[in-house]
Amino acid sequence: MSGRGLPAARRLQALYPELSSPQISALQAELAQGGDLGIAISRLEAEQRTLSRDLNRWANASASLEERFDRQQCAERLMSAARREGGAQREALVLDRMQLQALPTFTARMPHIRQLTLDGLQLRRLDSGLLSNFPNLENLEIIGNPDIDAETLFEALKSAPRLRELGLTSNGLTALTATAQQAIEAMPGLRILGLSRNRLQLDDASLSFLARLPLDALGLGNNRITLDETLAARFQDMIHPMVLHMPGNPLQLPPDLRFMARLSHLDLERCELQQWPDSLTTLMSQPQYQLRYLNLSSNRIRTLPDLPGVLRTPFARDVAARLPERRWLFNYNTLEAQTRARLGSSGVNVFEHAEDVPQWQGIFRGEASNAEEQLWSDLFDQGENAALLGVLERLAQSAEARRDTAALRERVWDLLEKAAQDTELRERLATVAGDFPPTCGDAGADAFSALEIEVLAHEAAGRVGSRPIDLLRLYRKLYRRDQVNQLADRISWKRSLRKQALLDGVFDEDLPAYDVLDEPSAFPDIDLETGLVDDIEVRLALRQSLATALDYPEPSRGMLYRDTARINQTIIDRVKAAVLALDTDASAREQWMNQQPGWVEYMKREHAAQFSLITDFWRPGLDYLYYCLDETADPVTSLDSSVLQALAGVMPESPLNAQGILRRVSINEQQYRQGVDVLTAEQQQVETGLLTSLTRQAQTLGG
Repeated sequence: MSGRGLPAARRLQALYPELSSPQISALQAELAQGGDLGIAISRLEAEQRTLSRDLNRWANASASLEERFDRQQCAERLMSAARREGGAQREALVLDRMQLQALPTFTARMPHIRQLTLDGLQLRRLDSGLLSNFPNLENLEIIGNPDIDAETLFEALKSAPRLRELGLTSNGLTALTATAQQAIEAMPGLRILGLSRNRLQLDDASLSFLARLPLDALGLGNNRITLDETLAARFQDMIHPMVLHMPGNPLQLPPDLRFMARLSHLDLERCELQQWPDSLTTLMSQPQYQLRYLNLSSNRIRTLPDLPGVLRTPFARDVAARLPERRWLFNYNTLEAQTRARLGSSGVNVFEHAEDVPQWQGIFRGEASNAEEQLWSDLFDQGENAALLGVLERLAQSAEARRDTAALRERVWDLLEKAAQDTELRERLATVAGDFPPTCGDAGADAFSALEIEVLAHEAAGRVGSRPIDLLRLYRKLYRRDQVNQLADRISWKRSLRKQALLDGVFDEDLPAYDVLDEPSAFPDIDLETGLVDDIEVRLALRQSLATALDYPEPSRGMLYRDTARINQTIIDRVKAAVLALDTDASAREQWMNQQPGWVEYMKREHAAQFSLITDFWRPGLDYLYYCLDETADPVTSLDSSVLQALAGVMPESPLNAQGILRRVSINEQQYRQGVDVLTAEQQQVETGLLTSLTRQAQTLGG
């Protein structure tokens, strides 16, 4: 069964089924150069078997269904790469569209891989031996891991000395540490280094380090780099780059570029520059200048001290002559009119009208810093988080936006900053935002206050200690707030029913009654028939009126259409009394709390061992389903009777043989997913029971 008696070519073809005969022959010759061909192939066969086993075990050790799917997808791509699949793209391995705190630990050399991309995996660490599996790696991109341990990242990079291109975008990096510098210095062939969208700050030592590197391109955009005179002058030592990208940094002073003779692309957009970089005039003046693309847009450079001299430089003359590939962007700098006119007539892009920002966004973005603008771009420019953006658009029309713009703006940026830093919170906010209708400005205030409450609960769950009493008190307050919402909606619903009946010609005793908490004189029939029943205004009016009396947080302030609510003091008093009565029902409050994501998240974290026992109980069932789907997976030889009973309705045959011993039953993908859904539902039911018990216990202890 080992295949050792087969010809070498057939054994290699079995390992790498997509390779052509010439490619197999070339690989065979390459392996033969290293010694005994048979031993080399046996080593590859053993390596592939071990890799398959290790990846299966790693996938099966998942803590949740979502994690299992992501791990399986990762394992499949790694196995595909090990088998040299992918046609013309077999030299590239891309791991994306999955979330993994860490990649699997494995040993399987893949010398054919030249390009590796890890995109948006949300990694927290990188195994030090991972990259040694790719000894000929030339291009590495690690993107979108804001919580990754920087030291483990750079330790791992020490195993990739042949890199020519390295991209480390959006990884939360704050500094080029000694470990980082050691790793990068060990790459003598490195020519392109991308460090954009991190939180980097540069000191003299780290900038001197970058200046020594023989780079063709350096990307430092959208970091937190500020330059004083010493650091700006340090760029005189940076002579190699042809491309320097630093947009979106609060530089304040421009880098000294006078000795960067090879520079062809320079991007200093949104860098808070207030003066023209004199060293740039030096570069533009070279007879054999290399500059092709220059972007100084969205700074505060109002004038050029020696404008005639700048326009006489060879670069400026060629821009004016419209030579191919020459571009000079100088937009949105509030240039003096005369300066702008002369530059514009010389072919420079000098637009000064407001950037293409919807008018309503000006309320929040009108005084935004570069960091805030980048945050807005990250959240919304790709069409993501549309529901959240919709809430902000409606919020801009609210009474709060008109009355206290500065305070509301601060609240908005505070929420966006927190949302950007926390994927779980951001996804929860998107769900809540999607629940609110796109109506008036007060709908925006209502929705935004709900989002702020979600942030409040999420943060409270994250910071309280082992005693849940503080969080319990918060959720009791939030329960009262939610009851006000529920009663407000009930009042609005009863009003809507009565209004429709009036329109249908129903009279007197046949009319649906007002809610018992409502006061007919607040919205008499003569007004109700033609008036607007606005549930949003009713909710806002009652919540704002009762926040102090019922002691709950209420972020919203003021209303555009308070009169539309038709709420008087009698209704307010009745709702207050009703909420106080409801607040005595511990069972109802318990059910409500068990539906709140922040509370559930906290309880699962504080009682992780108990919830893990439930997960461990049902996990063999998931492992068994995967074994039935894939016969190469690790066998499962026994299951608890509860798991077997749950699976009985979805398995095509009994999992037990005539002797009552568990056996493998072949299933397809659809049956696998049905089985997973059944087991997940069973597990969730047990978890709900535990959650209910723990919540009841917490309420009892918390009073």
